[in-house]
Amino acid sequence: MENKDFLSSLLVNGDAKLIASFLKEYELSVEQIKKVLISPYAEMYIGILKESAGTTTDVASTDDEVTSEAVIVTDEVVPEVTPVVEETAPEVEVTAEEVPKSYFEELKNSKVFNLPKDDKASGVVRRLLDNSLRIFTKSNIFLMGQLVEMGMSGIEKLLNSKGDAEVLSRNLERVCGIEIGAPQPHLHIVLAERVGMYCREIEDKLHAEMLECKRKHKEWLLSRPLDEVEFFNQTGEIYASLSRAMKHQISKLKRELIAEGYNIVEEVVSLDEDTFLLGFKPERWSALQACLPKYLDA
Repeated sequence: MENKDFLSSLLVNGDAKLIASFLKEYELSVEQIKKVLISPYAEMYIGILKESAGTTTDVASTDDEVTSEAVIVTDEVVPEVTPVVEETAPEVEVTAEEVPKSYFEELKNSKVFNLPKDDKASGVVRRLLDNSLRIFTKSNIFLMGQLVEMGMSGIEKLLNSKGDAEVLSRNLERVCGIEIGAPQPHLHIVLAERVGMYCREIEDKLHAEMLECKRKHKEWLLSRPLDEVEFFNQTGEIYASLSRAMKHQISKLKRELIAEGYNIVEEVVSLDEDTFLLGFKPERWSALQACLPKYLDA
């Protein structure tokens, strides 16, 4: 391969060390010099020429061709090599006014999840849509815009089915005119406040349900006869955690309470310490306090 062809190949595919070695060893033609000067290795070549000029005392007198090429190099305008920088698209700020109103529509009220009887959708599609709505609700997806925000990839992952996601997507476009494509994460900023409101409502509802369950459980615990309470029957974790002396006291206390007419837990709980000590020994009170609070917090 001729030097000029070899140089062209090097400039495209070669590494810096090999190119530097070639430039130092071979004399370049004017055409080759121009190719080097418009390549990323222009600065390297000029450095080699400067180094050569500094170490060779009689370049011009011994080699007219090199002198001629050197003059050409100094007359050339060396183009500046600008590194390629990958541009990052700026974040798009979206306001509520720019988002279609349909994006704020609640899924549970949407037409696609409430298809009329005369809609052409089959029974299979209707069941699929109903199931999708249940999954979305459990995952705190409340608004149409959240589906757009997730994109098809997110919906497929949530429904665990590419086919179900495609059926949903086609019906959303058919019934609501909403297209689901690539994820649109910028929507999160606009939807966050409304979604947060729904999440708080759910949290408040769950908290209220939890408190109601605890209240009913407490009522059940208080209404139990002493004969059914584990620690009074020498069973359960509470009884097992007592010392031998405490176990002896709590076993005797059960018989004494029933003999005095205290038959259910609520009646025992109503006794304060002063009232209790009027009819029972102090060590029985200590044993009761080691059991009753744990029992009621169960």
